[in-house]
Amino acid sequence: MRPTRIISAAFIGSSLALFTGAANAATVTSTLAVSATVNTVCVVNSVGAMAFGAYTGVAVTSSSTLNYTCSNSLPVQISFDKGVNGASTAARLMKNASSTLSYQLYSDAARTTVWDDSTNKISVTGSGASATQTIYGQIPAGQYPTAGAYTDTVTITFTY
Repeated sequence: MRPTRIISAAFIGSSLALFTGAANAATVTSTLAVSATVNTVCVVNSVGAMAFGAYTGVAVTSSSTLNYTCSNSLPVQISFDKGVNGASTAARLMKNASSTLSYQLYSDAARTTVWDDSTNKISVTGSGASATQTIYGQIPAGQYPTAGAYTDTVTITFTY
């Protein structure tokens, strides 16, 4: 009969352990505060080069695309400066050594509104998605500078 008691005692001990563990289980909850501050931002994704090609004294036009992303609902003004060679936005110049070639950047396909950094900025509202703006350019007729490659660099500014 002793073996039966040992089995019974073992069974009773394991049963007590199961009930004791269940009786001691508890759940505690708390909360985690999560926050972020979203800053307004504009990012220039890409700007295509304004390549006029060969100039022979006849007016030449070209265009380029500005691709950008600005925060949703953000009012933005996009402006272009005079470039590194021009005296003003009304007198933009490409340069080759000491020779210059005048050109202009416009915000409209008709090439009537000079895109500048004072009165003729472009106003847009960010959508949070990629957007594009076409840049129109023209080299006016009647210029006969020294032959060669002419360049300029214009700074684009997003003000918000």
